Amino acid sequence: MPAYLIGETIREQRLRRNISQEALAGTSSICELSDIENGTAMPSRKTAELYLSRLGVDLSIMNIPLTQADCTRIHIENELFARINGRNFNLGGLLKAYRAASDTLDSLEQQLYETMDAISQFQNDSPDGRQLETLCSTFETSLRRTIPTFDFTSPSITPYLSFTERLIVYYHALTCYALGRRDDAVLQLEAIASYYRERLRGRFDKTTLCALVLQTLSGWLLDSGDAAAALRYAEEGSRTCFELDQLLPLPPLFYTRAASLALLGRKDESKRYFSLCFSMMEVCNGHDKTARCAKEAEARYGITCSYCGKNKTGEST
Repeated sequence: MPAYLIGETIREQRLRRNISQEALAGTSSICELSDIENGTAMPSRKTAELYLSRLGVDLSIMNIPLTQADCTRIHIENELFARINGRNFNLGGLLKAYRAASDTLDSLEQQLYETMDAISQFQNDSPDGRQLETLCSTFETSLRRTIPTFDFTSPSITPYLSFTERLIVYYHALTCYALGRRDDAVLQLEAIASYYRERLRGRFDKTTLCALVLQTLSGWLLDSGDAAAALRYAEEGSRTCFELDQLLPLPPLFYTRAASLALLGRKDESKRYFSLCFSMMEVCNGHDKTARCAKEAEARYGITCSYCGKNKTGEST
């Protein structure tokens, strides 16, 4: 009988998805994974999370003993991810508490800590070119803690990735885009989008990051003038938002969809999606900001949607 049952869970979930040990372990030790699955070795909390997250499994099934520091850090990690999903990047206090939970951070905890710290700097500090280069290197170093041979210039992603690893690739792409390396950034997000599409098909697997990747990618492609590709990703992003019950990315996705349709000459469809976009924006952002955005869109794309007409009527009265 195996001494540690978590290995049975990992093995069962891996076989259910028809994934080999080599594919799941990536560049990690297959011997280590084999020992864990055979029940002769107990993984750390973060190692168990790494494998289960790569499998797209709900981490609540993780059955390993936890220390007080583990429990504290799990709570903080959940709050960190909740803030990221809610676009709240004030993470300093949480990161300080995360480090203080015990005397040391293991390699995977260090990966999470430095990733979240770099995300906070990227979003809050308006970094210049030199700082962006440093953040880019930080994301690369962080991912290579678990995937030493990961190639950020590759248009395809071969290893299975945990949520933290996917988050690193996403923010590395954002940093590259800010540095002007737009082709590299687009390739990385296209790879992540393909990863979600082909490997993570379940509702739990996808998480909010999937919709955010598609929103960002569609916007970049629209800015580059590739209306057809922008439309394709915006349509996929909209479907994903409805699938995940995530409304926050919908207005920018509808905007990209409407703008792409306008550029492709599909005016009636464009009007419909601009109207949906601005109606949702008004609820979230208020009338004044939405009215300015609608006016800019009308001038740029030559589309007068029902929201724009209603707004003009309101102004005239």
